[in-house]
Order: sequence, then C-alpha cells, then structure tokens
Amino acid sequence: MLYFMNQKIIFDITYEDGHYVAQASGKDYGIVTDGKDFEHLKKNIQEAVALYLEDENFSSKDLSSDVSLSANFKIPFPA
Repeated sequence: MLYFMNQKIIFDITYEDGHYVAQASGKDYGIVTDGKDFEHLKKNIQEAVALYLEDENFSSKDLSSDVSLSANFKIPFPA
C-alpha cells in the first residue's frame, strides 16, 4: 500500500509467467509493473509510483511527498 495523507494505493500482486506483477487497485491509478523477484518488484513499484506522482503538486493537494510503500502478497495454496 502507498499512503499519502488520507489516500492509499493498494497493489494486487500475482505471479505470472515467471514474474511477479503488481497492479494498483481501487481508483483508476493505472499503475502496473513487474519484477523477476521481490527485490526487483519493490524497486519497480517505487519507480512506477514516483513516475505516477512526479507531476503532482503535493502542497496544493494536501499530500505528503514523504511516502512509504507496503504490499500484501496473496499466494494461492496448492491443490
């Protein structure tokens, strides 16, 4: 999840074709990225969010530019 003031971005993370895919859910954020492992995925989520927010005027929208990211992983139980 990405929190900024009263808003948050939640990422749905799945494993597809040898890569982890993270897609922002909820509002129409349009943030999607992937990574071959968790470290690459974390770095790519940070970059994708930074690009998404790069043109935001934080002070006019009462947003904080000091954001932190967290993610929840849902891993299917093998049948």
